Amino acid sequence: MTLMSIRYYLVLIVSIFLSLGIGIFIGSTIEGDKIIKQQQAQMTKRIEQKFQQLKEKNDILSNKIEEINKENSMFETFNRVMFSEVAKDKLVNKQISIFYLSGNTTYDYTGLTKMIHESGGSINREINLHISEFEQLADQITDKDNNDAGVDMVKDAAVSLLNYLIVNKKNQMIDDLTDKGIIDIGHNNENVSHYLLIACSDNIESNVHTNRLQREIIRQTKAFNIKTVALEHEEVASTSMELYKKNKVPTIDNINTMSGKLSLIAVLGGEYGHFGTKTASDQLLPNTLMDKD
Repeated sequence: MTLMSIRYYLVLIVSIFLSLGIGIFIGSTIEGDKIIKQQQAQMTKRIEQKFQQLKEKNDILSNKIEEINKENSMFETFNRVMFSEVAKDKLVNKQISIFYLSGNTTYDYTGLTKMIHESGGSINREINLHISEFEQLADQITDKDNNDAGVDMVKDAAVSLLNYLIVNKKNQMIDDLTDKGIIDIGHNNENVSHYLLIACSDNIESNVHTNRLQREIIRQTKAFNIKTVALEHEEVASTSMELYKKNKVPTIDNINTMSGKLSLIAVLGGEYGHFGTKTASDQLLPNTLMDKD
């Protein structure tokens, strides 16, 4: 066999095996593509089935939520009607003033004033004190003069605020605090108030002058036998109610709720205690409400 013949056969054999390899590769590729497409189709089908299951569950949950919302709406309507009947005329002849302490967060107390009016009570005067501005003024007086001057200013402010809130006696300090934007004066008539509501904001330890003002107001109301109730929104995170509880002032830390308003009616009717849901509270509602048959 010649050298050319050997080369010819070698090339032929290599060509045959190469053709077989290419054929096998192409065949396996085609088969692999079929398998991948089948797997993709199966996966797509499973995803569609899962999606349909989730959609059905979501529809069921949406219907349940809608039913619950309807029930809650009916329950709230029922509660409002019942509350109106329970609270009706409970505050007749009650002469009330409200002192608001406003911090960085604003809390809505319109529900409180509305409840007082609807229950037959009278709001004689309202003062809103801006804590940040009051702190700045007291700091300026303390820095300019001395610590005693700052302490005296806070005491004078407490006396002036109470004289205005309770007996409608307005002095120069009230005018100055108003002009400086430290207090806002709201509802006002000439009647003497028998009750003082203190609507608190977040308790911040660094507000030393405001905290001293509250302690001085408590001391003055005790000295002159002014019936006082400390109130707070349920959303207030840093409660001030412990201060009032320690000084035996009735407290309600959820005045924005229906139970809080019922508690206030009971307290203004003579009940004593600390009501609500926070650490300073002893129970949710007064006994006079909970012991009803």
